Amino acid sequence: MHCPCSNTNQLNYGTEVMQVSVDEIRGEGLVLDNTYSPEDLPVLAQLQNEGVVKEFSPVACHVRLHKVAQLIEVNGSAEVTVRMECSRCLEEHWDEIKVEFHQSYVEQLPEVKDEDGSEVELSAEQMGLEIFDGEAIDLCDEIQQQIVLALPQRPLCSKKCKGLCSACGANLNTGECSCSDGNISIHFAALRDFKVEK
Repeated sequence: MHCPCSNTNQLNYGTEVMQVSVDEIRGEGLVLDNTYSPEDLPVLAQLQNEGVVKEFSPVACHVRLHKVAQLIEVNGSAEVTVRMECSRCLEEHWDEIKVEFHQSYVEQLPEVKDEDGSEVELSAEQMGLEIFDGEAIDLCDEIQQQIVLALPQRPLCSKKCKGLCSACGANLNTGECSCSDGNISIHFAALRDFKVEK
């Protein structure tokens, strides 16, 4: 969704132009509606090159940035479809990934003190903050991190996927395989009269 009261900036393909100049974030905020190629996101490109994901579609992003005191607040969403191999039947299929994210950026970490007034050293991660250079915010890491976290660990073409026959390897989603109950049970027939001596 585009906010008509906000400035809009269209970014072109290329990782270097994923950086948003802080000077563009005025009082009413800045809204970005962009589509990125998977090659713009190095981690996604690596997953695709290594075959972990067969293919990524272009990534559609909607991001709003606004200043709150010394913070730059970023709220966004991203949508992408991924072609992956089903973990049960090994057939390739497409999954739609939708994520929402929020991140706060600061040029310098604020001082934190405990109850007795002593300064407490906390990392940016512990404070839930990201450090930026004061001039530009790079959206690349946040976008690709959210997408990677949303990828299924065991992708399925369907929740009802029957997988492959353990004997002949046939895809059971396309019909019954040639293995019959009789052929399979014959291997265990010798155990029928087997008794364990105590």
